[in-house]
Amino acid sequence: MGELLQGLLSSSDAISGFISQYKPAIYAVCNELFSIYKDLVNNEEYFVYSAKYDWNRMTTLMDAGFSRDEAFAILLSDKEHLKNMEKFRNFKTSNK
Repeated sequence: MGELLQGLLSSSDAISGFISQYKPAIYAVCNELFSIYKDLVNNEEYFVYSAKYDWNRMTTLMDAGFSRDEAFAILLSDKEHLKNMEKFRNFKTSNK
């Protein structure tokens, strides 16, 4: 992989050739991913289930004795914790 990058970086013609060769395929993949994202954003059912999940978690925490503010803080910290764990996993796999 390193040799491929060195070869590409050694010549601007090689870079232009690489871009012109793979640009249509990359655009097609990106367009498909964007289409999937638009479908997800326009799918109200996803947001309904996500909200129900969060509501059930908050209700369960309050039933366990946490105040409304404490339960909400736990939900927020859990989501932030999951984001940070995902960033850490991505960082670890990108540095292998």
